Amino acid sequence: MFGAGVGGNYFGPGFFPGGGVGGPFFNPYWGVPGFYGPVTTGVLDDSEIASYVKDNIDLDPYISVSDKNNIDVEVEGGTAILRGTVKNRRSKGLAYADAFWTAGVLDVENEIKVAGEEEGQTKAGQK
Repeated sequence: MFGAGVGGNYFGPGFFPGGGVGGPFFNPYWGVPGFYGPVTTGVLDDSEIASYVKDNIDLDPYISVSDKNNIDVEVEGGTAILRGTVKNRRSKGLAYADAFWTAGVLDVENEIKVAGEEEGQTKAGQK
């Protein structure tokens, strides 16, 4: 009906160049916030995954530049390990989310510390 190409419906064959649903260059995650990395059927190695996680964190507009520079990323067996100290508590959660939604990540261990907060304390100082 709307925008239907020859030989197909809205998202069917003929809609996208190259035929099929999207043709050869279709990426179903294109434009999805928090997603950076290839859509692949192969297995990514840990160094590639770490690079994508770091890129996602670097591209997050809600994490300050100083906090981005203080976050270290390591990947072991598909598990992303985040380490470092950030000034803003929100940066810790955002970095976790950025890592979680990265292609190839199976689990995330968030070992990021927030400056000025002791282990086991909340912002109000209660345990």
